[in-house]
Amino acid sequence: MRRLITLAFGMGLLIATIATPATATTNTLTPLPNGEGHWLAGGAGEVSESSGLATVNANGAQITVKAVGLLPGHAFTMWVVYFNDGTQCTFGEMGPDTNCGFGDLLAGRGGIVFGDGKVIGGSGKATFSAHVNVGDDPDIGPPTVVPYDPSPDPDFHIIIRSHGPKLPGQVAEQTHSVGGGCLVELPPGQLPVNDGECGDVQLYIFETVPA
Repeated sequence: MRRLITLAFGMGLLIATIATPATATTNTLTPLPNGEGHWLAGGAGEVSESSGLATVNANGAQITVKAVGLLPGHAFTMWVVYFNDGTQCTFGEMGPDTNCGFGDLLAGRGGIVFGDGKVIGGSGKATFSAHVNVGDDPDIGPPTVVPYDPSPDPDFHIIIRSHGPKLPGQVAEQTHSVGGGCLVELPPGQLPVNDGECGDVQLYIFETVPA
């Protein structure tokens, strides 16, 4: 997973809706394997007391995660890495186990869209929400990324990214772009604490058909 996040976001630089039948089957998914997110530090494991929910059908996906352990007064963004058919992925990774990986983005099987962003309050907890419509174009990623056009079995990797302490005059950029406020990109899982530091800190995995 370190390789996935490093390649997809480590640079720190980086809607149309198509109508479909209203009777589409809806799947309700929780983060795998145990309903919680994962710290992206090596061996750090699940984010205790975090949670998430994804409601997915042929019209789109509504995804919410409740993250904990975030630094108060720091800016964070949520990024949705979608894979249109998780059962067709061939670059899954271990720790945590996934169907899909960055190689599947290079193979044209998905994309990355901005989900949400905010400055964290004193509790260190925050709820991030995103809606991905069928036909939405990717916001960032390699040239091979494709619009969201799901099969019955889409997968989602939700990245919670830290942009360090909120900076005067830069909060909007810190909470709405992948590189907002970033001068130094930290390794995945290392929580930024100083001005100008950014890094990917948590991962939430939603799979229609678990790996």
